[in-house]
Amino acid sequence: MVRMKKIKALLMAVINLVIADIIYLSFFWDGKDFFSNIIGSLILTFVIFLVYNLLFHYWELKEQYKKYIGD
Repeated sequence: MVRMKKIKALLMAVINLVIADIIYLSFFWDGKDFFSNIIGSLILTFVIFLVYNLLFHYWELKEQYKKYIGD
C-alpha cells in the first residue's frame, strides 16, 4: 500500500513537471538566459503542484466529510 502511494506520488510529480515545462516553454521562453528560464520553469512547476495538491486534498476531505455525515 505504501509502495503504491510512493509510485503514484512519483508519477504525479513527473506528469506535473512535464505539464509545467510545456506551459513554460510555450509561453515564457525567451531563448536568451537559459538559467533564468530553468528557474522560472521550476517555480511554475512548484505553483502547479501546490494548486493540484490543494484541490486534490479538498476533494478528498469533501469525500470523507460526505461519508461522515452520511450524504
